[in-house]
Parts: sequence; structure tokens; C-alpha cells
Amino acid sequence: MVSMKDPAWKKVRALPEAPDSEPGVVAYRCAIVHSKSLTELEMLPDGLLVVDHARDGLILDLLDVEHKTLEEVDEIAARAHAHEIVEFHGRIMMPGFVDTHAHAPQYAFTGTGMNLPLLKWLNTYTFPCEAKFADLNFAQDVYSKSVRRHLMNGTTTCSYFATLHLEASKLLVDIVREQGQRAYVGKVSMDRNSPDFYMETTEQGIKDVADFVRYTKRTSVCPQAAPGASSVPPRMKRVASETRIVRRESLGEATDVESPETSDPENEEAVRATGTASPTEDKGGEKRDSCSLPSGALTAANALPPPVGGKSGRITPGATGNLAASSSQSDPHKTRTVETPTPRSYASPPPLVTPVLTPRFVPSCTPEMLQALGELSRVQNLPVQSHLSESQREIAWVRELHPECEHYTDVYRTFGLLHERAYFAHCCHCGADEQAILKVNDVGVAHCPSSNFMLGSGVLNVRRLLDRGIKVGLGTDVAGGYSTSVLDAARQAIIASRCISFTEKDEQGQPYEALTIDEVFFLATQGGANVLGIGAAVGNFSPGKYLDAVVVDPKTEDGPLDMFDGEYLHSAFEKFLFLGDDRNIEQVYVGGKRVL
Repeated sequence: MVSMKDPAWKKVRALPEAPDSEPGVVAYRCAIVHSKSLTELEMLPDGLLVVDHARDGLILDLLDVEHKTLEEVDEIAARAHAHEIVEFHGRIMMPGFVDTHAHAPQYAFTGTGMNLPLLKWLNTYTFPCEAKFADLNFAQDVYSKSVRRHLMNGTTTCSYFATLHLEASKLLVDIVREQGQRAYVGKVSMDRNSPDFYMETTEQGIKDVADFVRYTKRTSVCPQAAPGASSVPPRMKRVASETRIVRRESLGEATDVESPETSDPENEEAVRATGTASPTEDKGGEKRDSCSLPSGALTAANALPPPVGGKSGRITPGATGNLAASSSQSDPHKTRTVETPTPRSYASPPPLVTPVLTPRFVPSCTPEMLQALGELSRVQNLPVQSHLSESQREIAWVRELHPECEHYTDVYRTFGLLHERAYFAHCCHCGADEQAILKVNDVGVAHCPSSNFMLGSGVLNVRRLLDRGIKVGLGTDVAGGYSTSVLDAARQAIIASRCISFTEKDEQGQPYEALTIDEVFFLATQGGANVLGIGAAVGNFSPGKYLDAVVVDPKTEDGPLDMFDGEYLHSAFEKFLFLGDDRNIEQVYVGGKRVL
């Protein structure tokens, strides 16, 4: 574990006071790698990333300072309003990884149970384990370690499935927030075709998911906890109490108020009927959001502020540098640009934790449940995550359950769960017509190559999705996948793509083009952010975004890789991508705050 104390390789230099310097603005000087587009990887062997920590880690500028003198660098940083320069010697700063699909409770048996296909695996391993999360002490232990492990592997944003248990799902929200990770968290919905010991009623399930959404939104205004804060999340402190603490925003000021643990009967009736709740009265007669916003639903599509300084296109992509020696020679690295999906934009950073509606998959949800979730998604503008066309047996089962629908994808569309806020794991066997529907509805795909291999589900043709303009990110799919590392998912994605290239051709009959390293790194960072709908706020280091980043040491002592004289930045990047692990990740930042 990395100490929170400044290491010897980190040097902080205060700049001479200037009239326009700002106390919260810091310029980070180090090697920088990030994706500008699907096929354009930008490398700066000596970069300067200017960040305003007083504004949630807002990135003000990204500059190439290679071959600049110390005085010139200080002058550039001062012009960018920085009050100090932080130098990471011999380190690389990269965007944090985005895991678009992970099952937090399944971390308890990660690395086991790889001997069965999907449906048998669920009944033999998954459901018995997840049923244990009715015990909050067990949930506390597993969730704390799961989130911590994801952070240690450099995952700054993760989309989690929880379980069907309401209180344990709230506990996961608390733990994620306390540890400082950015996350989408979903209480799982499943009211049919599940074991008697692990299934909810339709009525209670709809009520609980509404309660979960309400809770997550209310607590989303809580600030991130500082490292070293109490290891007991607020939910565990409250669980024995009849009341809970609610954070309410009032003109930017957070206020603690007590609210009953249960809703009023009139509101419960609304939840039972539609999966949404009507606004209720706060103390003092003030209307507060309960679970639904029938008028003026939340919207994420706001314009980003223009980049500070009004500069753009200044940096030459493809520069490289020598991390093993002091030579300033360059190692050519060609790039090309293609159009990528346009993500929704934010005028402010996305919430640290976002509730996501989570029907486990079609076979485990009744039409009534799916209809209620679709309505709740529409009314509250909520994201949706689930599984789609993972295995052939699953697809056949869906066909039996819903003969009225054209295909698996059509079931989600029928119930209003297919839209630009939705993203689905796997999609291995989606046909051309289903892929066209995904594209038209701007739906994202979480590519989970490790679990696709390990559960024998299939191999996803990612190139075809990208060629059709469908948003794609990477998912570890713990515990179907055996690793919490997005780096592992990236490696598996390359292997899967190579496997497809052995037997398939593209739609023009030409040889299939396997995914490149640059493309897979994009999927692991910016692509995943696009899938979750936060790509305009995080995913790379473009000015106007927010700092979610990892600091990598390719030469860490007793690490998994070695660097030699004459090797350049691109070599270090490739070695880290294929050989690196959590030992190389020395610091992790989320929203400009160091969380590891």
C-alpha cells in the first residue's frame, strides 16, 4: 500500500507570488499519456498538467514543456495561474481506468468457480454468495475490500451491481463514497426465476429500488472523506437506528436533518403503483424530492464551460521520451483520428456516486418489474445497466419467456429500458439488427472479455461495434472475470480481438483488423466514460474536464517489469499495459483528490 506521505520522488516547488496566481491551482510536471480519440494516443515525455483543486480538480491546461528550461517552465506555470509545481520524477500520469461492469458482492469468490457455464454458475456460486449480503457485517467486509482492490488497480470509476438487499446496497454507496471512488451503484432487481432464498416480490422490489435511488441522490451531496477517515461507513453507524441522517443542499450549504426511515403511506402507494414516489413535505413545509421528479426531471446534458485560457490544439501528439536515460531523442509513434461518440456534457463534475437501475437480466425480472423500472428511468432520467445476449442458452430462455418480442434487445426496448443512458454487458451474440437498434438508441456496451472466455459465453466482435459507432468500454465482470484490474480486461480484449481475426473478415470481405493497443487504452479510459455518460467530464486530460488520474512508476522496486537504457515513453507505456499491475500504481486521484 502506498503511503499518503509525499515520497522522495515527488518534489513540490512554490512559485513566486503573482497577482493572478490562485492558491488551489497546481501544475503537475511528469510524463503524460492519454487518449484524445479512439486512435489518437497523445504522449508527452515532459508535460505540465494544470489543475484547479479548489474547483473539484478542474483541468485548466495541458502543455508540452519538453526542452524548456526551469525558468521557462516556471513562467509557463505562473501564466496558467499556478501557485506551485508538483514534479513526479520518472513517473507517468494517465487517466484513471473506468470499469463499466463489476459485481461488487462477487468479489468474495473471485478466482473460484470457473468450471461451469453461465446459468449453472449463477445457481451454484453466485446466488448462494449474494444471499449472504442480508448480513450487513458480511457486506461491510466484502464491499470495503472490493472497492479498495478496484482503487488499488487504478479504477477511478466503476459501475457496480450490488445485490437485491436494500440496506446492503445503501452500505455499498456509503463505502464507495468514503473511499473516494467515483461509481455507479445499482440495487439488483430480480423477482422471478431465482432461488426462493434469493428473490424479491415485485411490489417490494419496486419499492426498494425507489428507496435506493432516493437515498443515493440525497447522500450524493456529501463531500468525499479524507484518507484515513473512519473505516465504518455511515450506513453501519445508522443501521440500528429508527432514523437516518440526510444531507440537504441549501444555497450550497449542506445541512443535516433527520427523516423517518419509512415513507408515508401515500408515498408508498405511489411507489407500489408506478415504481416512483411523489414529492413529500420536509420539515418547515418545503417540498423535497422523494423518488420521482414528474416535472423538471434531472438532466445531465448541460454545456461545459469553455477551456480556461482559450487555447486548443497546441500539443503535438505522438511525442515520446526516454524514461531510462536522460537522452531527449524521440521515438516516432504514428496516430490517426476517427470520429468517436459524443458523450453528454456537464457544467459541473458528475456526482461521486450515481444510482443506476439494475434489472439483473430479463429472465430474472417480470414484465411488471421491467415496466416499473422503465418508467422510473424515464421520469427521473436515470441510467440503466444489465446483461444482454451473453450466452446462447440465455438467449433461448429469453425467447421462450418473451415470444412477443423480436429478440433479446427488443425486450428492453419494449419496457423503455433502451436509451442513451443505458449500457449492457457482453452483447456477444447481438445480430446486425440488434446492433442497429443499440446505435440508434445510443446505448453503450460493456465489453467483458475475461468472463466471456471463462464462462464459455462467446467472443464479442468489438471492431464491428466500433465501426457502427456504438459506444464501447471495458468491464472486469468480477467474478465471472477473475481479476478486478481493467489492465487485465484490456489484455483480454486484445486477445479476443486477435482470436476473431483468425477466422473472420470485415463486412467488406477484407481481413479483420484486430484492436490496437491505442484503441484498447481508449476503451479502458475515455471509452468507458463515454459508455457511462460522463465522457465530457472525465476520461482524458482535455482542459475543462476533471482530474481522475493514476500516477504510474514503470520502474518500481520489485515490480513486474524492467526498463533499460535507450527505452522511451512508448516502451514504458506498452510494458505497463501488458505487464503492469497494482505495484506500479503509486497514487490515485478522483476529482482532484488523492484517494490512494
